[in-house]
Amino acid sequence: MRWRMVLMMGMGLLALTLFSKPAMAASAGPVELRAITAWPVHVGQNYWFHEYVKEVNERAKKEGVPFSIKKLGGPEIVGTMQQFAGMRSGTVDMVYTSGDYFSGETIELGAPGSIRPDPLYFLSALRETKVMDVIAEACREKSGCMPIIPLLMGRGFTLLSTKPINPGNWSGLKIRSIGGQTAIGIPGMGGAAMLIPAAEVFEALQRGTVDGAIGAASDRYSFGERGVYKYILMPRFFESSTYWFISAKAWDGLPDRMKTFLKNVSAEIEMDGLPWCRKWDDDTIMKYINEDKVKLVWASQEEERKLAKAFRWDSLEAIAKKSPKYGAKIFELLKNYVY
Repeated sequence: MRWRMVLMMGMGLLALTLFSKPAMAASAGPVELRAITAWPVHVGQNYWFHEYVKEVNERAKKEGVPFSIKKLGGPEIVGTMQQFAGMRSGTVDMVYTSGDYFSGETIELGAPGSIRPDPLYFLSALRETKVMDVIAEACREKSGCMPIIPLLMGRGFTLLSTKPINPGNWSGLKIRSIGGQTAIGIPGMGGAAMLIPAAEVFEALQRGTVDGAIGAASDRYSFGERGVYKYILMPRFFESSTYWFISAKAWDGLPDRMKTFLKNVSAEIEMDGLPWCRKWDDDTIMKYINEDKVKLVWASQEEERKLAKAFRWDSLEAIAKKSPKYGAKIFELLKNYVY
């Protein structure tokens, strides 16, 4: 009996050796994460999709970190509105997309859009409040993924229209909405909000299905929306919410060294990305003015405050009401950065 027990213990140790060591070796080996974007890969809106992957991969190679990101493509891989589900299922590991697209399941993702749209002010708000930590926690719990870095922010969103704009009253205008803040702000200004996929906006404008679109001039130009807009409302009145996301499963599987590496690179890119985005958008507005003869319509101080309330303050309040667990924290962190 005794020799049988020794034999069984020996076999158990052998099994542990056989099955444990490869797993340990695998976790310590090279890691490649698969990434997609919400938009066709060729459009300018994906500049930071390509640049982020390039920077991460080059830095990893330089610093000897066995980590890389592989670009799989855009919505042809997983549909734009199914990309969070794609991360949860393990089809992809990372997604570059608008948080507003998924505010229905994680309303907190629209919170940064409540910050007054200025790149340095925006960056200061994120760094001083640490609000992204709360947003990441909420997103992990509700959507099974986390935002690593906010990008394409600092530009500010505005109204581009085929018809004359009254900055303080949008009655009679049918405006393309992306959900989130726009679903609150457009009706708040008297307009009719219409959900239309990004790739269909140009045709909708040509047909008169919508009279205008909420967005950044740089995005609309990159989608080829030329010769339709006649007016752009200024100054910009709320922020966009575009992020790089990583699935919770992929994040949890990374060794601490790789997590630290990804956080550090993302923080540096964030510093460069926000001011760059504003300049890109300014340059694009000048293209619209010079090439398409678009006119700028400037809001008065009173109208600016009305726009800020509709798109920033009311949205932040809605987050607080609809998300008792996280929204109240976010409201307290950002309420002084709205106006």
